Amino acid sequence: MKTYSLILFVLLSAFFGAGRLHAADSGSIPEFPSIPVIAHRGVSGYYPENSVSSLQAAIDSDVPGAEFDVKKTADGKLILFHDSDAKRFGGDERSVDKLTFEEIRKLDLSKVKKGFEKFAGEKVPSLEEALILFKNSQCRPVIEIKDGGIEKPIIDLIRKHGLEKKAVIIDFSWKRVKIIRALAPEIPVAWLCSFKKEEMSPDEIAKIILNTLKKCNTNTIDISYGSLTPELLKILRDANIRVLCWTADKPDDIQRMIDWKVESITTNYPDRVDQLKKQTVK
Repeated sequence: MKTYSLILFVLLSAFFGAGRLHAADSGSIPEFPSIPVIAHRGVSGYYPENSVSSLQAAIDSDVPGAEFDVKKTADGKLILFHDSDAKRFGGDERSVDKLTFEEIRKLDLSKVKKGFEKFAGEKVPSLEEALILFKNSQCRPVIEIKDGGIEKPIIDLIRKHGLEKKAVIIDFSWKRVKIIRALAPEIPVAWLCSFKKEEMSPDEIAKIILNTLKKCNTNTIDISYGSLTPELLKILRDANIRVLCWTADKPDDIQRMIDWKVESITTNYPDRVDQLKKQTVK
């Protein structure tokens, strides 16, 4: 039994040691900036998601980062939109890529949630409209890519508005992360991920993460907060992996992420993170 344990320890040490070497020696990977709080789809707890008002609220409230989703319309326009169709906003069941920009602009974003009547008439913004908001602010645009084939147009717009040093990109597709890293080596990119910690051990989750990051050439993950455990965080930190988490809204969940010192918390309610951090310091 002792011999088996020793062999297992050596194998795990070798594996995670390789992960540390990979992260530490990848000089071509841009440093992912510190973004302690990220407003999810803008400040979407209080404003229509992925709207100009939700992003402006993040900027005006000095939230360090504001996340938003990017998709493409039938006529090739890059827009801020999360869903595959427009049903939640009073639209039809056609997929977004079958709708023109003009058709998308007819949607009313206030319909997404009861109590948002004061935002009636809020329209879906283009990516360019959104990026312009960030040019003279301290808030970082956190761009989640939702469609394949739009990596280069997004990067082109980031560069057009001089946001290469401010914008970051996140994506669930490791293949797209790899494409982005090749097209824009100066822009930090995080791989979005989620795991069922009840079905996998921290070592098993870490193995998948490290292997995936090697394939897509980045050292940062944005992981669902429910996937995290102190054990997994230790393994990833020992391997020099940057860890962001999404999307914690309940005070208990936010507090747990604060207690575990997760470096970035994405939330629909960024004010809750600030309040809890102040209480924790006291």
